[in-house]
Amino acid sequence: MRFQSALVVLCSLFFFSSMLNAEERVKLEPSMLINEAGQGTPEGMIDEQDQTKGNPPSGKPSTAWTVPSQHFKSGPVSAYLDLGTERFLSSFWMYETNGTGAVIVSSGKPGAWTEIQTYDCHAYQSWAKLPLDAKTRYLRITRKDGGSNFTEIALFEQSEKEYADAKAKNEAEAKAKAEREAAEAKRKAERDA
Repeated sequence: MRFQSALVVLCSLFFFSSMLNAEERVKLEPSMLINEAGQGTPEGMIDEQDQTKGNPPSGKPSTAWTVPSQHFKSGPVSAYLDLGTERFLSSFWMYETNGTGAVIVSSGKPGAWTEIQTYDCHAYQSWAKLPLDAKTRYLRITRKDGGSNFTEIALFEQSEKEYADAKAKNEAEAKAKAEREAAEAKRKAERDA
C-alpha cells in the first residue's frame, strides 16, 4: 500500500512539474527565413529540425549558417524568421560548434528591432539556452562576427496564459529584488552615518 501511495505521489509530481514547463517547440521551416545579409546560408541554422527533437533539444546538427569571411569585414550579418503569427517565445536554443563571438537575438519587425538577448559563443559542441520573454511574430538573429559559430537553433513558446503568468512572476521577483537591495542600501547608509 505504501508503495502504491508513493507511486501516486511521484506520478503526480511528475505531471505537475511537466505542466510548469509546458513549452512547445516552434516548427521552423526554410520558408520562414529571410536573409537580410544577402550573403551566406542562414537556412543552415534551421535545416536539421527533425534530427534535434526534444526539450531541451538533442543531437549534434552539422550544417551551419555559413558566411564567407570577407562579408564580416563590412559588419554583422542578420537573418530573421517570420513565425506567421505572434507567439509567446520562452526560449531560444543554439548548438554551438567552436569559436567565440556574439550572437544577438531581437524581436519586433523588419526595420524596428529590439535586442532581447546577446550571447557570446564559447562552448564546444553543446546546446546553449537563451531565455526569452518575447511576444513577437518576427525574430532576428545577428552574427556579430565570424567566430559566432553554431549549426542549429530551436525555439520554444508558451500559451498566452503561461506567458502572462511567467511575466508576472518575473516582474514580482524583480520588484522584490529591487526592494531588498533598496532596504539593504538604506541599512548600510544608516550604519555608515
